[in-house]
Formats: sequence, C-alpha cells, structure tokens
Amino acid sequence: MRGGARRICILQHSVAAPNEPWIAKSGLRPHIFENEVYFVLFNRDAESKEGIESTIRHTWDVWLFYGAMTSLPADSGLDPEGGTITRDVLEMLAQRTEKIVVGAYDGESYLIWSKPVS
Repeated sequence: MRGGARRICILQHSVAAPNEPWIAKSGLRPHIFENEVYFVLFNRDAESKEGIESTIRHTWDVWLFYGAMTSLPADSGLDPEGGTITRDVLEMLAQRTEKIVVGAYDGESYLIWSKPVS
C-alpha cells in the first residue's frame, strides 16, 4: 500500500453477511457486493498498524482467508468509507491485481502469489 497513492489491499470475509451486528461494531469500513463482505485497506491506512491488524484479524477469523493487493484508477468510484461495491469495480480490481494472499496450514501461515513481471 505504500507503493503509491492508488494501491489497496482488499480482503473478503468469506462467511459474513452484510447485516451482521459485529461489522458495525468493528470500526471497519465494509464494502458490500450482493451478500459478500469486503474490507479494503487504502494507502492512507498503511501507517496504521492497529487498523491493518484489526482488518486482518476480522477476516482471518474464518476457515478461508484470502485477499488481493491491487490498485485503483483515478476514477474507480470506490468509496474509502465503505458502501456498495459493483461487479464492474470488482472485475477492474481483479484485472489490476498484483498479489494474492491465501491462508494456509489451518490458519498458521499464508501463501502469496505475485504476478510475473513482464
């Protein structure tokens, strides 16, 4: 995220529903697509160790942990404060993904895939 103003990390909570009370109490900024819950860390969050740890803790607490390190174009329409996220924005983020992180070994570690440099 420190690599540029438009760099983000997006993590999906694989079992959360958008209306679960813990989400509002968490202090996190959820992005909702249909019934999927995502949490996005923006460049401005890069210096907040507590914010990063809280986001990871809230998304790692499930049997499936995964996320992507990607970047936004200037006109992405992704609100840093949370809200609804569209299929078009998710597809754009997927196309721009540079790294994917996946939990491994029963939550004891993780794997990171990096897009090959062309």
